[in-house]
Amino acid sequence: MKRLIAILTILIIIIFFPFQSKFIISNGNTDEIVYLGDLKDYETFYVSFIHSVNRTPVREYYKIVNDKFISYRAEFYSYGAGMSDGSDIPNSKLTHSENGLVELELNDEFEKITYYVGTIANHTLHFNDKELILSDILEPQSPAVFHIKKVSIYTILRGA
Repeated sequence: MKRLIAILTILIIIIFFPFQSKFIISNGNTDEIVYLGDLKDYETFYVSFIHSVNRTPVREYYKIVNDKFISYRAEFYSYGAGMSDGSDIPNSKLTHSENGLVELELNDEFEKITYYVGTIANHTLHFNDKELILSDILEPQSPAVFHIKKVSIYTILRGA
């Protein structure tokens, strides 16, 4: 009987103990995990969207280093609400191309990234030649929170 209890205890620990880091998107209103991915697939990725005010395309590029997000590049065509000119970011570099593209090189670190899923913006996560449209996994105007988290085998098997 003691052996059975020991085996069950070990199984429970193995199944429910969070041990593997994953790329997670959760609903910021409920903390429900809506997407779960392997970190290796997201070593570098970008999010594209249409800016809500000036209606021009934006791309924000990230890489994952030591379980943190590093924002290293942004591309856009027009300044609008929330679009930095780089003056608020140390060591950033801003360039303007002949076709009107504004390129911001930076090195900004985040534990989490939040995008509010737009009704027009079409927020899309691009990784490994794949795309995930955020409005396919969250209702418009919901906060999509990207973060790295250790999860259990149970969470992985349950999926998002």
